[in-house]
Amino acid sequence: QRNVLIEADVWLTLQMRQQMILTFLANIARTFEQVFFERQGPAEAKMGCRTCGASTQPTEKALLKCPCDAALYCSKEHQTADWPHHKAACKLIRQRRAELDSADVPTRS
Repeated sequence: QRNVLIEADVWLTLQMRQQMILTFLANIARTFEQVFFERQGPAEAKMGCRTCGASTQPTEKALLKCPCDAALYCSKEHQTADWPHHKAACKLIRQRRAELDSADVPTRS
């Protein structure tokens, strides 16, 4: 019976140590996040061409927008190349926006 008690004690000790280690690691992660965000400052979302990531067209003009306003492109060629991949999402986004727009319009009685 003593062996069982020792094993239970060992198990409890291991569980306590495991909990201490997890708490310690969580605190380290929280501290790291705080330091990281303090050094980085507020992040700004950067958007670019869906095909190459460019932030402007080669002529330094603004990026071209897809009709759904969710995809940007630096050239008509990149928009055409990406169309097979973006087509379904574009259609769905435009449908949802149309539904929301029609739901927001007050009806007259």
